Amino acid sequence: LFPSIPLVAEEDSTFLCSSSASSQGDEDHSGDYLVDSVLAAVADKANCGGKSLTSNVVLEAIDRGGKDAFTFDEQPATYWVLDPIDGTRGFLRGDDTLYVVGLALVVEGDVVFGIMGCPNWKNDSLPDNNYSSMGAESKTETPERGTIMIAHAGCGTWSRKFSALSGSTTRIHNDWKKCSVHPCSLVHEAHFCIPDSQTWESLPFSSLYSSTADTTSITDKQQIVLLQTCCGSLSKYLLV
Repeated sequence: LFPSIPLVAEEDSTFLCSSSASSQGDEDHSGDYLVDSVLAAVADKANCGGKSLTSNVVLEAIDRGGKDAFTFDEQPATYWVLDPIDGTRGFLRGDDTLYVVGLALVVEGDVVFGIMGCPNWKNDSLPDNNYSSMGAESKTETPERGTIMIAHAGCGTWSRKFSALSGSTTRIHNDWKKCSVHPCSLVHEAHFCIPDSQTWESLPFSSLYSSTADTTSITDKQQIVLLQTCCGSLSKYLLV
């Protein structure tokens, strides 16, 4: 989409294609080991209209965000900014830790459009009474996963579950839910989130408030709800 608009990302394919990187010191692997691994991972998830993906197609897509993909003016008018995996540490674990794919459109120096996709987001992970605008569903034994959130300057913020996206094109607008910032005005009414590498006791607020992950166990105004959800990624912005 929009091939005329430059894309700024974090990497190009140089590392993947270099012989030193591809072998990683393992003599049992050929020079294309990393490229083949990336191709296999992308082919497992991507839909290319029935066409088979090739390594050249994947590498060219990666290079679209590289430093040499476009020649920028000193002050480019319009460009995309992409962070393909925000929360890399959690992503590499391969568990349920949240990571985010972030994309933004910058026009004349201002961010005018943003998209965040969070594949591991549990759609029942937030209390319904406080975050109904996020589209959180009632708790089930096997909650649906994945959410996408979009924001347009002057038009608000909207979210949609991944399950609503698959196979649905005719009623696209009916499935989007408008988001709003949590209306709390007091500290003990707010929900806090911290990276899983930190503890509540390491933060300044811990001297004034105790924490709990159980929303039903709050007994006084000196206790706050702590959500262990983010791994230093953009997922914290989904919460607020």
